[in-house]
Amino acid sequence: MVTPFHKVNILTGVKSAIVLDNAAEYAALIKQAERPLMVLGPKLLEESLGGKLLLEWALEIAKVG
Repeated sequence: MVTPFHKVNILTGVKSAIVLDNAAEYAALIKQAERPLMVLGPKLLEESLGGKLLLEWALEIAKVG
């Protein structure tokens, strides 16, 4: 598994992303956020994952959260 890194201010260090496979895990992170924002792109209607369109996954995440 590749861990993506994003370089930020020298004082704060390096932040790494995590891979989440379950909508409930996303929902837990969204609930912790004060002002959650989900940014979706045009591929949402074209790509599928596990036999479901990414749009369906996004809707499931929104419903759980």
